[in-house]
Amino acid sequence: MMLSHLRHLMSSSFVGPSGNVLRGMAVLVAGSGTARLISLASIPILTRIYSPEDFGVLSVFTALLQILIPLATLHYLMAIPLPRHDQTAFALLSLCTILSTTLSVLIGIILFVFGLPILETFSLEVLAPWRWIIGPGMLGASSYQLLTMWATRKRSYRIIAKTQLFQSLTGEGIKLLMGIIAIKPLGLLIGQVAAYSGGLSNLLSCFGKDFFNMVPRLKLRHILVVARRYYGFPVYRLPAQFLLVLSMQAPLLFTTMLYGAETTGQLGLATMAVTLPFILLGQSVSRAYYAEAAELWRGDRPAAVQKLFKKTTLTLLIIILFPSIFLAFFSPLLSQILLGRGWEPAGKFISLLSITLVPQFISSSLLRTLDVLESNKTVFYLYLQKAVLTIIPFFLAERKGLNSYESILIYSLMMVVHYSLQYAITFFRLKKSIQQIKIDR
Repeated sequence: MMLSHLRHLMSSSFVGPSGNVLRGMAVLVAGSGTARLISLASIPILTRIYSPEDFGVLSVFTALLQILIPLATLHYLMAIPLPRHDQTAFALLSLCTILSTTLSVLIGIILFVFGLPILETFSLEVLAPWRWIIGPGMLGASSYQLLTMWATRKRSYRIIAKTQLFQSLTGEGIKLLMGIIAIKPLGLLIGQVAAYSGGLSNLLSCFGKDFFNMVPRLKLRHILVVARRYYGFPVYRLPAQFLLVLSMQAPLLFTTMLYGAETTGQLGLATMAVTLPFILLGQSVSRAYYAEAAELWRGDRPAAVQKLFKKTTLTLLIIILFPSIFLAFFSPLLSQILLGRGWEPAGKFISLLSITLVPQFISSSLLRTLDVLESNKTVFYLYLQKAVLTIIPFFLAERKGLNSYESILIYSLMMVVHYSLQYAITFFRLKKSIQQIKIDR
């Protein structure tokens, strides 16, 4: 009976307003899912080539890059799917390109020249020998995000899926090859940059003709107009994004300071093995949902957006529930088998982190609803709440002398609270906006 109910739910999801988002989700999931399988399959090999200390450097590098990437475009890129006309969206894309190039070069020069004292100030001195790669990594990753946001606007899900697969193959290949010839930990860092920025040429070849046709009609005043029109994104969403990234990377940064590089490597691998596959799956869902919800909202169909929200919630719950339960119970055993000796702590971290997956997967995927509504203040306050809840476990760890497992358990429980509240607030904000539209009409 349960199986027939699930079949009915899934079949009904592919008709009506939710059909496009779920078909787009299926294409993106196929690409990102295959890419993640490649990444997961490489982990048992990488853990036998690189040490926990090498993974600790990778974790800190990834954390810093994730903090810097949103700065590159001042978060204007999130507005690209919203304008009614492509020419307006292209003005936004041009604005973001200018910003990302300028800021990436500037930050790269600053870190290369003054990087050592800056990194030491934030206890990130392990990156000092590799600071030269941060600027190029920031530019490549932000450029890829820009072009995939344009692809999202055009609902070109297949090209996005193709580039995700290319990124995984390239990134993991570089890590393996450079590890074999003993270029450590630089092989992990270069592979990570490739995993962030690969596929740019494919995206440019797909949309380059459209860009070329729109360039003659682009004026400086158009760029200035869209900068003013969507000022809420840099004013509210940029600091909100910093809060989000800081809160996401805080467990690794605090673990480095409290427990050392080896424990950070264990936690970093656990985070990559558990949350990354589901986060990328969720990002695929979120990207397809954002494209379709923005299209419905631009077409004055707010009720269809609410129906899409509910239908997507049920589908996501079905997708994530059983994998999260499996990881909670079996990850300690699997880590011993798959990762090799010395990685037992990573399995315990996986088990603790898995309790956050259900609320995180659903809530984060549907948070783009607030982008459609341009509710930038709401997003800022939600991310501020998350940042506060993230700090608490590690504040307690320092004051009470908690071990790393106790800290991560408290952190996971705090995140369950945050994502549950985030989902509820997003739903009621959508409902309130629809009611206001009905009143105005």
